[in-house]
Amino acid sequence: MTTEEIYEYIISRDEDKVWKSACEIIDSGQNHRKIKPLIEFLPLIVERTKNLNLGGMFASNQRFVDFAIKTINFHKNEKVCYCGLYVEKYFLTNDIVKRELQYECFNPNKELEKGNIDIIDIIHIENKWIDYYKVECKKCKKRYKVEERDGHYMFWDWSLVI
Repeated sequence: MTTEEIYEYIISRDEDKVWKSACEIIDSGQNHRKIKPLIEFLPLIVERTKNLNLGGMFASNQRFVDFAIKTINFHKNEKVCYCGLYVEKYFLTNDIVKRELQYECFNPNKELEKGNIDIIDIIHIENKWIDYYKVECKKCKKRYKVEERDGHYMFWDWSLVI
């Protein structure tokens, strides 16, 4: 999708188009040139994506739109590498540490194909199942542990390795 199509779809209020556009924004999260033009339209995107019925049986599909908006905000506000979108954030409010969940569907193999990361190692359980990946951001060289999990769908939990 072009950036123009992404914008047209996400403000359309057509649930299928909004969902498709949100997924494209998330998928392009490491590509600042593709996300940057959306920044000026962020208030309209937020307004036009309110109160949609996007369904979702085990987890609300609204999370895709919410994370697409977080992605645009990240590009607007962050001065760090875009690989920061892979991990959850912790913040302090009234002396309580709160956790902001991140998007759980960043497949390290797809991020490798897009040229965003290198997979350094894959750790297996009983030589059969993938337990986790050791990966490195190609831009800033931060390293991550990416745990692969399977429930009602495959998902990945990214943690920054310090």
